[in-house]
Amino acid sequence: MQTYKSFGYQRLFKILTFLACFSFVSWQCYKSVDKYLQEPRSTLLKIDFAKDWPTPTFTVCSSEPINDDVLEGCSRSGWSERYLNEGAWVGSGTDENCTDPKILYENAMKKAEEFIHYAKVKYFFNPTVSKIQANSSLWKPVHAYVTRHGRCYQLQIPPEMQEFGIREIELFVFWPQGTFKRGNYMRIFFHAPGEFLTSREPKPFGLYIKEQVAIELDHQIDNVLKLGNENCVQDPMYNRDTCVNEVLFKQSMETLGCTSPWGLNQDHICTNDTIGKEAHELYKNYFTKKLEDGFLEKCQRSCQTMKIRIGSAGNINKKLQGYVNGKPSGSLHIKMHEVITVTQDQYSYNWLNLVAEVGGYVGLFLGLSVYQVTDLVDRIYQLSFIEKIL
Repeated sequence: MQTYKSFGYQRLFKILTFLACFSFVSWQCYKSVDKYLQEPRSTLLKIDFAKDWPTPTFTVCSSEPINDDVLEGCSRSGWSERYLNEGAWVGSGTDENCTDPKILYENAMKKAEEFIHYAKVKYFFNPTVSKIQANSSLWKPVHAYVTRHGRCYQLQIPPEMQEFGIREIELFVFWPQGTFKRGNYMRIFFHAPGEFLTSREPKPFGLYIKEQVAIELDHQIDNVLKLGNENCVQDPMYNRDTCVNEVLFKQSMETLGCTSPWGLNQDHICTNDTIGKEAHELYKNYFTKKLEDGFLEKCQRSCQTMKIRIGSAGNINKKLQGYVNGKPSGSLHIKMHEVITVTQDQYSYNWLNLVAEVGGYVGLFLGLSVYQVTDLVDRIYQLSFIEKIL
């Protein structure tokens, strides 16, 4: 009778132990799966040569965004304001310089050689100096209506030049005679490649006439997997400005049959003022309201973000070299860092960690150390019982 009762207690103890172990392992496995689904991330930080990573791009905008004399020559009184804000993109008369909206746009917008002398690029690992004239193909035009600066120009240094490590860029600009006004200055914006129009905070710098200023430009590269809970584009060559312009061009053509001249394609500029104003408003909305409200799902942000810091290196010699080639000029000397901080976002708990952790808990459940402890107790009890009989 006593042996039967002992057997009942042992069985109950086994059942309770089994349930306790099973509950513990199930709960821990649930927590492991939940942790995996939350996609926890960690950040790896390193110091690396700047030449091995993208370099900040700078965009130069003229102090005078438009050639007023070109518009005045097309017989529309006070046309500049209407051209920029009301979609009036065709002049009167028979001259195609006025009636062809593409030709008119090219003539009315500032060209790089109308306010840029040249840029000099110096390197850490190459003693040569590259001089990039204003008419070089490395100056890429971009229309910056959203910042009301007309057509600006970005210096896009190719990879084969960046591999030497950019130490300094010297930019020389000028003001055409008779156009300078008090408070009139060139605007230079620093930003990540492909994110000038779509950047929330491009770093601006104002250069006044006859100034020769030096700044230190430092930047940090952050490679992320997601931006908060939002997905991003992993392609390092991704250009968000181009993506938005393409989406905008397609929508404008589908809804209006023509576009504003502010994008990448000037072959379908609206010739009707009323429709032109609608195209203009569509352009403004895309680069202001829709970007802020996150409507542009087709043009997500890049997963490679860039933090830019502008530090003052002092005024080299204010009003020195006030004139270059007989034109009132100014220069900006941008000093770069040889090494930068790079962060790499990575998943700290991947599927392999999940399998290992769940396997560990299940191993505890099946192993001798937990489940078979009842057999050990049973053997000890039997030995004690035999000793009492003896």
